[in-house]
Amino acid sequence: MRIAIPTEDNKGLNDKVYSIFAKAPTYTLIDIENEKVKKVEVKRNPAALLNQGAGPIFAKKLKDENVDLVITAELGPGALTILDTLEIKSLIVKKSIKVSNAVKEGIKSIII
Repeated sequence: MRIAIPTEDNKGLNDKVYSIFAKAPTYTLIDIENEKVKKVEVKRNPAALLNQGAGPIFAKKLKDENVDLVITAELGPGALTILDTLEIKSLIVKKSIKVSNAVKEGIKSIII
C-alpha cells in the first residue's frame, strides 16, 4: 500500500500534516508492507502555488505516484470527488498531527 500525506516541510515521518490538501508545499509518500513502513520519500507539490485547479492537479499527480490512500487534514468536495474517481481512498485526521501518527491511523483504517 502507498500512502500520500500533504506535509509542511521535508521531515518525513517527523513532519506534520498540512492543513490544506492541495496547497501543501510538500507531500510525503510512505510505502507500507505487512503493516510496516518500508520506504519514505518527500516531494515538492507541483500544485501548491496555483491560484486555481490545484486539487485536480495534485490528485492526478498522486494517481501517477500509485497512491492508494491520502491522509489529510482537509479535503474539499471537489478533491474528494476526484480522488474517488481515481480510486484513491482518503482519511481525514487532525491538522498538524505528526506524520508517523497519521500513518498509524491510516494502517488501522485499512485493516479494520
